[in-house]
Amino acid sequence: MRNQRYLKITVIILLVSNLFLLGFLFFNRPPEKGGPRNLIIQRLHFSPEQIKKYDALISDHRSKISQNREDVIRLRTELYNNLNNKKPADHDLIDKIAEKEKSAEIINYHHFEDIRKICYPDQQKDFDNLVFDLAKLFPKSQTRRWKSKSP
Repeated sequence: MRNQRYLKITVIILLVSNLFLLGFLFFNRPPEKGGPRNLIIQRLHFSPEQIKKYDALISDHRSKISQNREDVIRLRTELYNNLNNKKPADHDLIDKIAEKEKSAEIINYHHFEDIRKICYPDQQKDFDNLVFDLAKLFPKSQTRRWKSKSP
């Protein structure tokens, strides 16, 4: 009798844990293959012509973000070198870093404005729906993903 009760409890626990795991996997799906580019193309239903324009926008955006990233890394290196020289924090450098961070957000914002411009009128609603998901698609700050270069 005890063995049957133990068996029933074990089966129920396994069933509940499997249901929990399936629910977890369903609601925490991995990002779409191909990254944000393919996700945006898919969500906005871009035509081949729009994809070419979008790829040009991506190239321009990456170039601007890359230059901004290099500037931030250079400024941070300069700032933290003050620690080795036992100098106080240079607040002008900190302000410049903050301006570069602000600039990265502006670059990103303009990038999405440009994406909106290549949408056809019937895609505007899809773009508006995409806007609600932008923070989820790009949750990390650009600078947190940057790899620091040695000075």
